[in-house]
Amino acid sequence: MIEGIINSYQGLKEFSKAQEYAFKLEEIQQNMKGEKSEEYAQILTKIGDLYNDQDDFDKALQFFERSRGILQELYGENHPKFAISLNKLAWAYFNKSEFDLAYEFNSKAMGILQVNNNGLSQTDVEKLEELAVLLSTVCLLYTSPSPRDRQKSRMPSSA
Repeated sequence: MIEGIINSYQGLKEFSKAQEYAFKLEEIQQNMKGEKSEEYAQILTKIGDLYNDQDDFDKALQFFERSRGILQELYGENHPKFAISLNKLAWAYFNKSEFDLAYEFNSKAMGILQVNNNGLSQTDVEKLEELAVLLSTVCLLYTSPSPRDRQKSRMPSSA
């Protein structure tokens, strides 16, 4: 129920209200399940998403990192849920224009999903693969040297 409220406020771009409920849910999950549960990791991811939506990428990364650590501890580094946490990090780094890191995390996520996508629906896997290809392509475009970088400026020196 609280998740629905959070999603509604997020959809309305009322982030302060969404965060208010998200932090309440974080406290509830922490008290009920502890900090080493999948549910707790999920709410940390949701809080990271809220910060990401507000262009506060450093805060988003903090929550995505915490979630990733929990999922890594729970499932190991070859599980699809861990791969999804890497994908969240990739998008946050992409949004920060840190394309090398975005590409690195995205590549790791896709490597895991190519080997193990058990527990994910086919639709989820296809969506993640489409996003990963897009992210990889854009990251490569931004990090690869342009042929223009090797040419001398064509602008007149007086310009």
